Amino acid sequence: TTACTWKWAEPARSFPGAVQRTRTWDMHALLPLADGFLVAIAEHDTVTSGMSSEERYAGEWLVTLDAATGEPRSKARSPGLSVSHMRPAAVRGDRVATIDPGLSVVTALDFRTGATAWVAPVDRYATATEPQNVECLQRLAAWGDLVLAPSPHGSRVRAFWFAAGSPAWDALLPGPGVAVRVAGDRVYAAAGRHAACLDAATGRALWTAETGGTVLGAPAPSGAVVAARSADGWLRGLDAANGKELWKGFVGPPGGLEGVEPAGGVFFLLRRDGPTWAVAADGRPLRRLHL
Repeated sequence: TTACTWKWAEPARSFPGAVQRTRTWDMHALLPLADGFLVAIAEHDTVTSGMSSEERYAGEWLVTLDAATGEPRSKARSPGLSVSHMRPAAVRGDRVATIDPGLSVVTALDFRTGATAWVAPVDRYATATEPQNVECLQRLAAWGDLVLAPSPHGSRVRAFWFAAGSPAWDALLPGPGVAVRVAGDRVYAAAGRHAACLDAATGRALWTAETGGTVLGAPAPSGAVVAARSADGWLRGLDAANGKELWKGFVGPPGGLEGVEPAGGVFFLLRRDGPTWAVAADGRPLRRLHL
């Protein structure tokens, strides 16, 4: 899933009384489909009169694009759902599921019509507080016909059937601030000071491993090793079979960390304000990249 914000504008239009209107579109998400892309767009009008200007909300849209030509194939309004929440999305068939971290609910839409298919709560008692793990905002996941929703405020992962939104399983984990990542038939989760591995079909816990600090973002699997970065400044390599620690390396404080991503047997620690580390699956530091 690639997410970005993309702006463009229509030429300003003049109205009687020296009033001008400029319409802009903010693209909040670009999600891959089997034969194209799904784009989530918010529209805004900027109305200028004399020395004053006012931005007005004009609506939200779900647009599908042809992969070969980039031409729009469908466009539907998205009533009642802010597309700013489209980034943590999972797509199956004609449906896209998103999680609203403030309300702690999952909403599934038919993206060709904009109709709401179902709404399901993740936390029984949702609050409007900030999620305890910011990667919850980016890690709604899908496995087969299931959408997997981490709790932004609690200590659970819930799985729902994409077709109807009915619950498939509910897993309680040993710590708050859950973030998840799917690899094969396994779900890897960060939960407080613990990394955990679940069976994707049943939600059964296969192992949990305690680290030296709050796990930052979903653990990253690569072959037989799962990498988990924690707030104590260490990157730990865990055995994917049982969660036992294989190695650890100090990579510094967590400030500016974007996450840990596996690629080609290497773990990349992405940062906004410092070097990006490249660490081999056996724990060897390969290099620091200044991007």
